[in-house]
Amino acid sequence: MKAFLKIRFWGLISAGGFLGCVATVLGFLGQWSWFFELFAHFRVQYFAGLLGISLIMLLRKNKKEALIYTIFAFSNSYSVLPLFLPAPMVSPLEYPFGTHRAMLINVNSELGDPRLVLDAIAAEKPEILVLEEVTDSWMKAMDGLTNALPYSVASPREDNFGIALFAQNPLLAKNILFLGEAAVPSILASVKMDDRFVEILATHPLPPAGAAYTAFRNEQLDRVSECVKDRSPLLLLGDLNMTPWSPSFHRFIEQSGLQDSAKGYGIQPSWPAHFLLLGIPIDHCLHSRDIHITRRRTGSRVNSDHLPLIVDFTLRDASVSVR
Repeated sequence: MKAFLKIRFWGLISAGGFLGCVATVLGFLGQWSWFFELFAHFRVQYFAGLLGISLIMLLRKNKKEALIYTIFAFSNSYSVLPLFLPAPMVSPLEYPFGTHRAMLINVNSELGDPRLVLDAIAAEKPEILVLEEVTDSWMKAMDGLTNALPYSVASPREDNFGIALFAQNPLLAKNILFLGEAAVPSILASVKMDDRFVEILATHPLPPAGAAYTAFRNEQLDRVSECVKDRSPLLLLGDLNMTPWSPSFHRFIEQSGLQDSAKGYGIQPSWPAHFLLLGIPIDHCLHSRDIHITRRRTGSRVNSDHLPLIVDFTLRDASVSVR
């Protein structure tokens, strides 16, 4: 019986390694199938799991399997490591102004706690705030924001795609946009910061829950790419329902010309907040080249399934051309 259990245990370990390798390969095929793309989002978990299994195999002196799992583990790290590469240094002469703070919270209208959300906002003191999944009742609960963030534009809904933008300074050219056939709202507005008007785009495409929803998500991001072209300086904030190592994300970055604020700050999983062992970064801040990120992090839990995202940034002097 002991021998049987021992064989079964090691068989399960080997099966776990095999499944990790299969999932790794399927993730690299994500550009051809929405289903395969789902596997691309868990690169960190594949890396850690396969590396752990390879070490176990080494202890068993099974060098062949250990080598295979190690190779597959590091093929995942190839996708993730760029987030840890430091951002290029910038000259204080190019960025002479102080830092500003933007905050994104997907509140989850059913799970989130308005009191905790207000506490988190009060603690972080953002100048720009985007709330997603807001309903009419959530907007009423956010009345306490009017002192710190008196300017706002919102499109509350009851279907998890309500959205709101709050600001410390007046919002100009406020637009609620419906980008794509999914017809979920995005917000585009500008706000005066230092000597420049910064454009803020808040968006929340559908999750990739099937071929149709994935197509809606990708179409919305295509429209967002068209919308942000030649707009600068610009911040994009939103739960994009994909990770930085998704092929759809790479395509969006190429089309939009925006930069990922996560570069140089590593992996900052934001969902699911209640089980970060499987956490993946699907809440994003992207920016134009004349914005420099000075700090980026996730905030404390607000009972939502998402963690807040907080980004500090500074603006390039308008008289300095972007290289």
